[in-house]
Amino acid sequence: MEFSRSIASGVGSLLLILRAQDDDEADDSGANGRFDRAQIDDLLSLCITSLDLLNSKIEAVADLMTARYGLQ
Repeated sequence: MEFSRSIASGVGSLLLILRAQDDDEADDSGANGRFDRAQIDDLLSLCITSLDLLNSKIEAVADLMTARYGLQ
């Protein structure tokens, strides 16, 4: 469970950072941008991979609960 929370928190943090950068670029034309477009693409890919991993973990827990308790 803690692993899943860590993934969700990490993805949320990355998305907040990217949103803040987007806001900064809108405010001052990107003069103080922290990431270039390639870095942003890499961070978004990391978010997608992390969410896929989280989904796999959730499915594994759901399968375990179904097998153990007969939940559907």
